[in-house]
Amino acid sequence: MVALLGLMACSALGQVAESNPTYEKVFQDAVADLNARKYQEAEKGFESVLSSDPNNLKAHYYLGLIQYERQNIPEAETLFKWVRKQVPDMPVIHYYLGRIAYDRKNWDEALIEMEKAHRLDPKFSMVCYYMGLIYYQKKDVQDAQNQFKEAVKLEPSLSHAHYGLAYLLFHDLGDSQGAIAEIKAGLKGKLGSKLRKKFFLLGKEINPFFNGPGFKHEPP
Repeated sequence: MVALLGLMACSALGQVAESNPTYEKVFQDAVADLNARKYQEAEKGFESVLSSDPNNLKAHYYLGLIQYERQNIPEAETLFKWVRKQVPDMPVIHYYLGRIAYDRKNWDEALIEMEKAHRLDPKFSMVCYYMGLIYYQKKDVQDAQNQFKEAVKLEPSLSHAHYGLAYLLFHDLGDSQGAIAEIKAGLKGKLGSKLRKKFFLLGKEINPFFNGPGFKHEPP
């Protein structure tokens, strides 16, 4: 996810402020280090860029992303808010500020930021997924279901959204067959292997005979 959102930000910020040509290689090397999760090396690179170009928006954003990945949330929030002040219409910044608010269980603030991100980029699937989570926390099952559905429509391989939809269908709407279908789809998604345990636990909760994607919803 780091690499994907990083590229999105690079494109958006490139219209506003390009890196100092003298530091372009330093910047690109830092991006590569970030995508390889070499946070210390990436941080040094972006700080080097800022030493020559203190207002470089890309470098500020990426430093915020590094702090977020390190769970240094106050530092990340400060950097993201600085970028938002300069570029208020950047969806990925609203997305991360929404995630920070979500992690703090500030559902209203999280929803405001995610809605801003959604208005700016309606095809941002992770925004729809988090809006689903937020609505679910606010006990708005219908809107949560709609957002999870929109997330998997935009990105059919988004395993997290399939899990959210499966959980809601079973626990809140009593739709066992629908939930099993979402579990199957989620297990085939790009992060299905990482979520395999959660999917199987939910599948077994729905039906003790659940044994994976080929499951027919009937005991052997």
